[in-house]
Amino acid sequence: MIAQVRVKPGMGDEYYQLAETVTQPVAQSRAAGGEFKSWSVWSRVFPAGAATSYDAMAVTYFKDLAGAIKGLDAAKGVEAFQKVHPGKNYATYVSNLRDYSELQLRVVMQVVARVERAK
Repeated sequence: MIAQVRVKPGMGDEYYQLAETVTQPVAQSRAAGGEFKSWSVWSRVFPAGAATSYDAMAVTYFKDLAGAIKGLDAAKGVEAFQKVHPGKNYATYVSNLRDYSELQLRVVMQVVARVERAK
C-alpha cells in the first residue's frame, strides 16, 4: 500500500522526525508481530516543490494482495503505539500527523517482478 503525502509548508522537519521517532518504531513492532512484512517512508527529492502532488510516500509491504486490500487493523495500531510509546498520547500523535501533512492518495499495488541480491 502506498500513501502519497503532502507535507504542509514549514513542517518538513517535524513530519520526518515524527516518522522516524514515533511511526517507525510502531511499524517495526507491527512487522515483528507479523501484521505486515515491512514499512518505509520516502522523501521526494526531484522534482519537488509546490507544483508537485506529494512530498513523501509511506509504503507498507503486505504478505499478500488480500492483506493489502484488507488494510491495517486500526485497533492493533493503537495497541502497538501504546506498547512502543507508553505514556504518550495516541490522539496527539494523530493530531500532529494532521498538523504536519495531508494524505493525497492511497493506492494498493502488487509486485509483478522483483530482483534481489543473492545471500
